[in-house]
Amino acid sequence: MEYIWGKLQQLVADKDQIKAIRGKGLLIGLEVDGNAIDYVNKARMDHQCCSL
Repeated sequence: MEYIWGKLQQLVADKDQIKAIRGKGLLIGLEVDGNAIDYVNKARMDHQCCSL
């Protein structure tokens, strides 16, 4: 789990659109600038995200 958090922290440092990482246990979320659904839809279309 520490590996994933480390990679996400690098992503936050590189991307201005991501404001924060939030999570507990295996549930991880990103706080983004703007409308989150736009980011989710793009990630799903690129096969980079699974949302349930």
